[in-house]
Amino acid sequence: MTTLDRVKKNTCCRICRIDSQNQHTMHLFGLGICVGNYAEVIQNCCLVPILLRIGNSTIAVSRKWARGILVEEA
Repeated sequence: MTTLDRVKKNTCCRICRIDSQNQHTMHLFGLGICVGNYAEVIQNCCLVPILLRIGNSTIAVSRKWARGILVEEA
């Protein structure tokens, strides 16, 4: 397992665990970032938010929050 901020562009992964403050976790759930969901990293460049595709949605996640999301490559 690795953190979301280390996943390379165009890689699919499964969300395994979210280590975040309670308010951030609820916000991530509202965006569709939940344990067990699959996501495709469509942008992961330094100094900009990470872009994910989950289902038919594109979601931007800050690098700080991405460090608290543990994933495994699918």
